[in-house]
Amino acid sequence: MELHERIKYLRKTYLKLSRKDFGRILGTSESEIANIEYNRLAKPEAKEPLLKLICKEFNINEQWLRTGEGSVEEELTADEELLKLSAQLLKEEDELLKGFILTYGKLNKENRDLIKKFAFDMLKNMQS
Repeated sequence: MELHERIKYLRKTYLKLSRKDFGRILGTSESEIANIEYNRLAKPEAKEPLLKLICKEFNINEQWLRTGEGSVEEELTADEELLKLSAQLLKEEDELLKGFILTYGKLNKENRDLIKKFAFDMLKNMQS
């Protein structure tokens, strides 16, 4: 599979995004994504910054994207995953979620443990 084919696979099959949505997330147009996927760029080096951005935005292993070697996703530590997820959630315009995260962070350990127990009990009840 060539680079342009991996980009199409990544967008369509792995991320399940339209060209329009993929382009919007990356700050480019649907037509530029189509040109990349069909390997029609006049200046192939123009996609270099986009490749870096794809890897950063979607946690994609750059070696896999460029060569097809390795796993699709970049391996993250638990702390890196938590930071990435927190950043994504805080980008959303959800004031309740932002308030919850900020308030939770200010609680002492005993109160955080109470909230954790409540949340886990609630999840368990929802699954049964």
